[in-house]
Amino acid sequence: MTNNSNAAKSILRSLLETYDRFAYQTGDALMRLTGMKKQDKQETKQMKLTLEISIWERIKVFIGQFSFLGQILKYAAAGLLIIVVLATIFPLLPIKNNYELLVVMSGSMTPAVRVGSIALVKPAETYNTGDVITFAYSDDPEYTITHRIHEITGEDDQQVFTTKGDANEEPDQNTLLRENIKGKMLLAVPYLGYLVNFSKTTRGFMLLVILPAVFIILDELRVIRAEVVKQVEKKKKKE
Repeated sequence: MTNNSNAAKSILRSLLETYDRFAYQTGDALMRLTGMKKQDKQETKQMKLTLEISIWERIKVFIGQFSFLGQILKYAAAGLLIIVVLATIFPLLPIKNNYELLVVMSGSMTPAVRVGSIALVKPAETYNTGDVITFAYSDDPEYTITHRIHEITGEDDQQVFTTKGDANEEPDQNTLLRENIKGKMLLAVPYLGYLVNFSKTTRGFMLLVILPAVFIILDELRVIRAEVVKQVEKKKKKE
């Protein structure tokens, strides 16, 4: 691992040296072609890119040219962080008839609900034929299924629901009661479920929660620092 790291640094250093040499020589050639006077040593030193400028400083200069992109990345990171946190914490809040964000990892409801979608589910007072619901059978309450109501028999509390996946040719063999239904699906966002599942792993938590949070905090600190410096400079000018 160390050898690979050293090799990468060596290649990067060589590339920077080549770029420095090219940029400086090109600048000299342009000056000669335009008849500009030759710069003195101090001016030349200021113009010439050197390896005394750290790689990090060069990266910051490069990124600074794309501040708009940086803002987009910031808001994207914030949005991703909010979604992941909501999907993890929101169902745990002690709210009656709470919403749930569930990940759909079966293709039985394709194309209405694609594999990897995240579905927003909420308990309803009534359920009708055609509603997409999430339910769990009594023998395995932890395993949830999202299918469409195919048929309803019985009345009121004695209703029996037959379900069917849109992509399945036949209805589900097992029927269910109202108490087995977790809620009606209000909407489904394709592919977002993959991110939510990934965020529950150690690596995913670091990349999708910790890293965006640190990025946002550092950016906010940068803004605060810039504002403080601005206020200090104004105060000095007044004095």
